[in-house]
Amino acid sequence: MAKYLINDKPYSIILTLILVPLAMAIIYFVKDASWPVFLATVYILGGTVNHTLHVLIHDFTHWAGHPNMTVCKIFAILCNIPMGVPSAISFGKFHADHHNFLGEHGKDPDLPFMEESEHIRKKFGKFIFFLTISIIYAFRPLLFFKKEMWTS
Repeated sequence: MAKYLINDKPYSIILTLILVPLAMAIIYFVKDASWPVFLATVYILGGTVNHTLHVLIHDFTHWAGHPNMTVCKIFAILCNIPMGVPSAISFGKFHADHHNFLGEHGKDPDLPFMEESEHIRKKFGKFIFFLTISIIYAFRPLLFFKKEMWTS
């Protein structure tokens, strides 16, 4: 990992220690809520907290939350717990490839494949793409880029 990406940002750890319990509390307190309250809470509060936790995972994959790699991995996993789908470690490996092969088709896991690009040129295709973008980002690298998970 490039030296310039390593930076000690203690607020990433502090945010993690605040937001993970908050996310778990949101999950607990809306379990018996009416559907309108449930949907509004999950969409507004849950979505904001979830997105922030993913941004923190991104910080930790750049070793920006702490100079120690093991601490960063632990906090990335901690951020991932409320999301329900384990992805922090694999995200770290494939995100490094995104930086190493930026813009190279077949190597940059964040670039859509030509087949995907064909489908998102129309409005309905874009709608489906953005509706399923989390699933696409989760599985595209795993299906097409065989790597050892975040070993360095």
